[in-house]
Amino acid sequence: MKVYKLTYCLFALVSLVSSCVQDHYCEVKNIETDVQENIVSVHISAESSGDLIQYNWTFSDGFSKATVVPYTQHEFTSTGNHLVEVEVEDSEGNLCNYEAGFEIEDDFSRDTCDIDLESFVIADNGVDVTVDVIGEDEGAVFTWSTGDGFVIETEATEFYYEYSRKGSYDFMVTYEYGECIDSTVKVVHLDETNFEDCGSEIHFEAKATILDKNVIFQSSVSVPDWDVKYTWNMGDGSPVDYSFGPNFEHNYSDLGTYTVLVRLEDGDCWREEVIEVVID
Repeated sequence: MKVYKLTYCLFALVSLVSSCVQDHYCEVKNIETDVQENIVSVHISAESSGDLIQYNWTFSDGFSKATVVPYTQHEFTSTGNHLVEVEVEDSEGNLCNYEAGFEIEDDFSRDTCDIDLESFVIADNGVDVTVDVIGEDEGAVFTWSTGDGFVIETEATEFYYEYSRKGSYDFMVTYEYGECIDSTVKVVHLDETNFEDCGSEIHFEAKATILDKNVIFQSSVSVPDWDVKYTWNMGDGSPVDYSFGPNFEHNYSDLGTYTVLVRLEDGDCWREEVIEVVID
């Protein structure tokens, strides 16, 4: 009989605990918004059976943020009717939310000299960029600096560029309109996976002829010469040079051993070769 009584008591205890778990709740009691020009301040009061640990805010212009306090602020860039939604989370995993509307009535002064990246897509070894300008863009000048030495000015808010080798590059675009100048920077990381290596399709041989400190590279490739771009890094700190033929000439200023890196590009295919040159 004692065993049966113990089993019954344990069952009753489990039932009691289960009923307590079902009493968990989360409720937002009130939400208040205060609008000053284009800045809205939001404050809520909430109750829960657990500890309130996070507040997730979402505004109708797409901006969202999370806080550990029951209030936040947000700056809008347009007038009109807007919404804010808050989702409250407690320590027991309960969620509850609330939504409120408000209006930005009056126009407000804002920074009309601002440029931001609206879209920045890295596809293979290329970057496809679109900028968003707050202010005038008709007649504005955009200077695009890719970080590998290439710089160009355009009047378009869109830009595309392909890099020739792996590395990290500081991509910068500068916006100029009258006395208004602003810029933004994005770091581009490219490794071997961003480039299509078709080295097996390109056969390359290079012979270095040394006359004093002058080196002449006589090369041959398995593809038509006029389709191949050559990038020459001579290993002596001189600027990288280019050619569209397999032969290349360079003059070294000092004696020594140099590692020459030559890169061949044929459309989307590339191949790199290393040549050691000894000047003595």
